[in-house]
Amino acid sequence: MGKFIDLTGQEFADGNIKVIKRAPDHITPSGYKRIVWECKCSCGNTFISNSHSITHGVVKSCGCKSATAFIDLTGMIFDRLKVIKRVEDYIQPNGRTVARWLCLCECGNEITVNGKNLRDKRTKSCGCSRKGINKKYNKYDLTGEYGVGYTSKGEEFLFDIEDYDKIKDYCWHLSHGYVASYIPLSNHKNVLFHKLVMNGSDEMDIDHINHKKHDNRKKNLRIVTRTQNNMNKNTYRRNTSGHIGVSYYKRLKKWQSRITINKQHIHLGYFEDKEDAIKARKEAEEKYFGEYSYDNSMKGDENHEQES
Repeated sequence: MGKFIDLTGQEFADGNIKVIKRAPDHITPSGYKRIVWECKCSCGNTFISNSHSITHGVVKSCGCKSATAFIDLTGMIFDRLKVIKRVEDYIQPNGRTVARWLCLCECGNEITVNGKNLRDKRTKSCGCSRKGINKKYNKYDLTGEYGVGYTSKGEEFLFDIEDYDKIKDYCWHLSHGYVASYIPLSNHKNVLFHKLVMNGSDEMDIDHINHKKHDNRKKNLRIVTRTQNNMNKNTYRRNTSGHIGVSYYKRLKKWQSRITINKQHIHLGYFEDKEDAIKARKEAEEKYFGEYSYDNSMKGDENHEQES
């Protein structure tokens, strides 16, 4: 027999179940006596359950549809904390399971908090608010013709000095090569540097002309449609020809060239020589993509560099 643990008054299932008192023991058909408890569900109903089901999370509510047995806090904001995702639950010595969440603090730090403390506003930050610590900022060099910013890892990003007042109150980092910021905390998506300086909308894309995602000087940015943005693409990693739109067709033992316009595939022909296939593709890019083609975009960047 295990040691008796009085569950009276304790809460389980992340606060959705509260044990009111011990109920008369349940006698199984085989004569085994089992301790059971009268519990109150978050919906207001009362029900009976055994110790194991309560403490090990088998029972999370009275079974009602309205009871919130599990509340997904992902994306919610509690004071200075924004919930990123659920992490491994914490098991207390008494067997109670407590849901825990990884949160991003407004200062830029990450912290793990249990759900009840978030909802009850017991935990409002990573501790920085108590210590009087302000949010993190980037370091900047404004002595040149354009501004250079540095992430906390020392990664550089470029911008026009005239945009400094617009970007200085954010804490920037690199995300998939793009310059982004977690703050200010809101229900919106993360702030992207190039969207901010170009006043971009969700309906339009911002194209990095020279393919350098950390270079957010406005001469390297242009507002485009998604179709135009797709025109300025380099070779895919899986590409074996060295040029986008050109591939080797094994059945014919020839090089195939093609191009896509407005989601429509245009076949440009099969060629014995790979260079002929690439030439056909480049001519098609000039015809259909114009200034948005990869080659013309890179030529524009070379001209910018010469002017600088």
